[in-house]
Amino acid sequence: KVYIVDEVHMLSRQAFNALLKTLEEPPGHVKFVFATTEIRRVPVTVLSRCQRFDLRRVPAEMLEAHFAGVIAKEGAEIEPEALARIARAADGSVRDGLSMLDQALAEANGGRIAADAVNEMLGLADRLDIYDLFEALMRGEPAAALDRFDEMYRAGADPGLVLQDMAELVHRLTRAQVVPAEAEDAALPEAERVRGRKLAEALSLPALTRVWQLVLKAIQEVNAAPSAKPAFEMAMLRIAYAAGLPTPAEAIAQLRSGAPAPQSKAEPPPRSAPAPAPRVEPPPPPEEDAAGAPAGEPAPPAGEMPASEPPQPVELPDFEAVAALFEERREPRLYSYLVHDAHLVAFEQGHIALRLGERAPADFAVDVGERLTRWTGRPWKVSEADDGGGPTLAEQQEGVRRDLFERAKQHPLTQQTLEIFPEASIADIRPIQPGEALPEAPEEQDDER
Repeated sequence: KVYIVDEVHMLSRQAFNALLKTLEEPPGHVKFVFATTEIRRVPVTVLSRCQRFDLRRVPAEMLEAHFAGVIAKEGAEIEPEALARIARAADGSVRDGLSMLDQALAEANGGRIAADAVNEMLGLADRLDIYDLFEALMRGEPAAALDRFDEMYRAGADPGLVLQDMAELVHRLTRAQVVPAEAEDAALPEAERVRGRKLAEALSLPALTRVWQLVLKAIQEVNAAPSAKPAFEMAMLRIAYAAGLPTPAEAIAQLRSGAPAPQSKAEPPPRSAPAPAPRVEPPPPPEEDAAGAPAGEPAPPAGEMPASEPPQPVELPDFEAVAALFEERREPRLYSYLVHDAHLVAFEQGHIALRLGERAPADFAVDVGERLTRWTGRPWKVSEADDGGGPTLAEQQEGVRRDLFERAKQHPLTQQTLEIFPEASIADIRPIQPGEALPEAPEEQDDER
């Protein structure tokens, strides 16, 4: 007997433990075949008792040839562009590609499968529309970019897939800058090769790198947003405004030369200037010598600004201080994850190791490290651990609270009070602040009153 278990990583820990005994001493007449796309989620104890075969993604050209053979056997017709779209959307998976091809055959109903029909079926945008949208963004024309996307959205394009196509385009243009032969890929249509070559020549590598980071951030925002279209449009506006900004090297050169920094092409019209603030006379400067420097101090070299003292790094003694810093800086989302979902594994100045709960987002460690580096003036690295770690800060606070309640219950005065009032219970415990007066007991009232 041959048992094929697909998506084996979805088995629970208890199921793997039950299966492990059979894998250790398998019967001679039984064979198990496990298939998974997430090998890291399979326990090591199971992997060590299996023969592993890594199946690589099938190239798009091979998928096109295979799907063309299937179409010929079915006696159907398909446009070459439609076949290429399905092969690219399959992302190296023969099974997924055949499922999409079968859906396209059903929708064609015996007719010729057109590229437009495949685009509508998969929620894809026309490749040239992606180029139009990208060029409008790189020109810093947000209105034109939004109009183009509205047309694509009405035609059935999915915002998330449009961003993925745009990321693929940025990646192809970047490779074409490093390896010029990439721009002449014969697998691409002639129109895409021509426009891609022009874009690769017009855009610099730092500009493409910046757009790549913005597109990746936009993909995360669109996937997390309750409505994809507004999130997509806000991301496109951000890219359009950043397109006209100088690269870091250009900004440094402009600062050194004293030239004014150019504004983004998508910069909105300036608002009316506010009323000037009342002038405050500065204190009289110290006496200067003939060189213009304060008396008793050497004058700085010509053309150089006096160096200011670098800010002193902020020391964070423990993980509680890290969480307190996020609360002080008004980062409620990250503060909540630090308190409720972060199990501390190791802590030292500049490095924190955490085991994160399921609620923590994928980029949590990166966000925490970046903010700590910016706030403290020293580099911080936050890494994730698969196991270990103590209780969360919330669990520690709850433990302290339970211990405080238990000690209050054991107090003789509390026990005496509960004996007099058996239905009473401790609702809350609040420490008395220094200098705070104790509440006065209510005066006893006469029974006759």
